[in-house]
Amino acid sequence: MRNQAVTGLVIAGMMLAATGCESEQPTAAAEVPSARSTPTTTHSSAQTGDPDRYCQLTEQLEAYGRKAFAGLGRNATAAEYRSVERGSVLDNAAALRGLEAAAPERLRDDVRTFVTSMRQRGGLEPAGTVTPADAAAAEQAILGFERRACRK
Repeated sequence: MRNQAVTGLVIAGMMLAATGCESEQPTAAAEVPSARSTPTTTHSSAQTGDPDRYCQLTEQLEAYGRKAFAGLGRNATAAEYRSVERGSVLDNAAALRGLEAAAPERLRDDVRTFVTSMRQRGGLEPAGTVTPADAAAAEQAILGFERRACRK
């Protein structure tokens, strides 16, 4: 549960204590496609987003997530995780909105899904709003993008 909660922050950064731009998972040869295919427009800024800003926000959210969840011990309760997740989402609301805006169009639905799952884990969205399978698929698409775009 701790990894899921930290992952929620890191989507950005919001993801497994060290995911995102510093993912320890093997680098994929190509970006993982969106969990939900959406048509792209011909407007270049809608297609490309702002990858530099996206990666900056990812780093910011990862740092916050590491600090926020570091105080939880192995025996932390579900209520303690929910409380930290809730505070993290509320404290980082602007960064999470910025992350969605900076994401390339084909990734935005996945970012939206993943942030909604974070809000759900924090008790800010009704249970069942996002299924675990949808959250996992969104996370994989996000991680694929971050492995490619957020290299240091």
